Amino acid sequence: MRDFVKIISLFLALILLLFSVSCGSENDKNNETQTSQKVYNTAFKTATTVKPNPTTSVTETTTGEVVFETLPTTKKRNGNRKVYEQINDMRKITSAQLLTQIYAGITLGDSFNSRGLGYGKSVREYETYFGNPVVSRMLIESYSKAGFNAVRIPVSWSDHFDENGNIDPNWLDRIAQVVDCVLDYGMYCIINSQNDQNWLTTNPKNFDETKEKFSSMWTQIANRFIDYNDHLIFEGSAELLKAENDKSEPSKTDLKNANILNQTFVDAVRLTGKNNKSRHLIVSTYGAFVSSGALNGFTTPVDTAKNRLIAKVNIYVPSSFCLDESKDNIWGSKEDKSYIESVFAMINLRFSELKLPAIIGEFGAVDKGNVTARAAYANCFASTAYNYYIVCFWNDNGKNMKLFDRYSYENLQPNIVNSIISAVK
Repeated sequence: MRDFVKIISLFLALILLLFSVSCGSENDKNNETQTSQKVYNTAFKTATTVKPNPTTSVTETTTGEVVFETLPTTKKRNGNRKVYEQINDMRKITSAQLLTQIYAGITLGDSFNSRGLGYGKSVREYETYFGNPVVSRMLIESYSKAGFNAVRIPVSWSDHFDENGNIDPNWLDRIAQVVDCVLDYGMYCIINSQNDQNWLTTNPKNFDETKEKFSSMWTQIANRFIDYNDHLIFEGSAELLKAENDKSEPSKTDLKNANILNQTFVDAVRLTGKNNKSRHLIVSTYGAFVSSGALNGFTTPVDTAKNRLIAKVNIYVPSSFCLDESKDNIWGSKEDKSYIESVFAMINLRFSELKLPAIIGEFGAVDKGNVTARAAYANCFASTAYNYYIVCFWNDNGKNMKLFDRYSYENLQPNIVNSIISAVK
């Protein structure tokens, strides 16, 4: 009898053991999913709650060593760049591979993105409307000599539609002249739609008309550049907003419509054929924001070309240092650097999840007579982006963030320029 009880006890113990192993396997899967989500949530929380230290002891004459406080990540740079020779017009390389060829980018701001003059003015009037001179070949050459190998050209199209929706060929020709100049120096070039929020918004009112006009616009642009090789990249829209200058957080409808407009852009370009069937295209989050709402609400467009899409956001953080000319002219504490790292970790987690390479279309800091702090910031920003395989573009707007004089073509901020170039080479 005792032996029988022992046998029964051993049998029940075995069943319980097998049951616990089975449950453990399922629990492991659940735990793995929950852990991944926790890392993601931690990145969002850190990036939105960690604040740069306003009482940093770093002064304008102190540089110091860059030290990063890292979050868990899915991707960090290792190894050297591979060279993909331009044998034909469109190489068989993915967008991620293409971005490894771009190491230092600059945005040519406030030259071709003016709006407000109306249709029918001279190209020169539009180009100089924001107070900058006509863009010259010597300026592009200065970019190249300084070490930049990609130029992003923001373009507004609003003042250049005739009554039938056709883009003024003179405007297209001028944009092509500058693109050709950039390509002549062996650099990559990005053209986009920027400052067109007088009609290009996510507002549901008249949204069908917005989509139709957006599709027609990109069809015309794509056809004009249809034979260009893969050194030319199209960016659908710099900032899709609910209304002009409305930087408030998007609603679900705004997020949905931003994704629809991204899809409209991709479809329009692909349908033109030839080189555009496989051209690398850039799509932005709502408003180019890095908020959790904008990142989570962003979806990857369906594309007939495989691995030819790039995600884009703009980053000016902390805004008090980058944009506010009245305060925070020092930067460089451990907390400051940790803040930059946490923002990139957040971006990386989202776009790695979507399997999309990414760029920062605009970053920079206004000049407050604090060149050392700005150089330290630029170096930290560019090196952190490089570590995550993200390409960043300083916004050289010809004004409070300018790096080059647009009349003499002189490099006005060699410390900042060298900080960017040295971080990525």
